[in-house]
Amino acid sequence: MIKNIKSLNPKPASIFDHQPDISVVPDIIIKQNKDRRDKLLNHLTKDIMFDINSPGNHVCWWNYNKLKQYLSEAGFSVIYRSGYGQSRLWWMRDLRYFDQTYPQISVYVEAIK
Repeated sequence: MIKNIKSLNPKPASIFDHQPDISVVPDIIIKQNKDRRDKLLNHLTKDIMFDINSPGNHVCWWNYNKLKQYLSEAGFSVIYRSGYGQSRLWWMRDLRYFDQTYPQISVYVEAIK
């Protein structure tokens, strides 16, 4: 199965050049997880090991709901969505210093403990 999962994301020239081929995922896995995208993503990434030679190949996934859950469990009491250049703190909206890395695929969340 790991061999098939690797084919979901072969090394493209750019992170924006590749669309995963979901046809290599066994139907039973999709059927068992069809109503929960997060459950399917957890299942697909649970056995993938980090490769120090390819640090750009991420082996985890995040979205707002997952971040909110983990931040809440870590004791953060105020958690809210943000966006590219949209922090509630004026100095964090300075795009010369913040939000410089792949805003097209980033998730922006702010939290207060």
